[in-house]
Amino acid sequence: MLAPLWHAEKNPEREKKTCAAIPTFEQRAAALDSHAPEAASGNEAAYHAAVEGLAKAVGELKAECGKAEGARGDFEAKFHALHEAFHKVTEKPR
Repeated sequence: MLAPLWHAEKNPEREKKTCAAIPTFEQRAAALDSHAPEAASGNEAAYHAAVEGLAKAVGELKAECGKAEGARGDFEAKFHALHEAFHKVTEKPR
């Protein structure tokens, strides 16, 4: 779900679709925290810290998306932060 939005052309439609996906991002971040993968074995604290960072990034993007269309000046920065946080979750346990 994240990849198609992240790699889409930067335009108002991408922003709108990304903001509409916030509930799914929230659900998936919560699900990640409840089950650390085997790859995180022995490094669970770091994995959970990375997931907390992801949840925080989702919350910050959600707040940005709560602004009126056309007034989301920090959208790209917040979406970039979410993208980076996602990679920290997927790379941390390794």
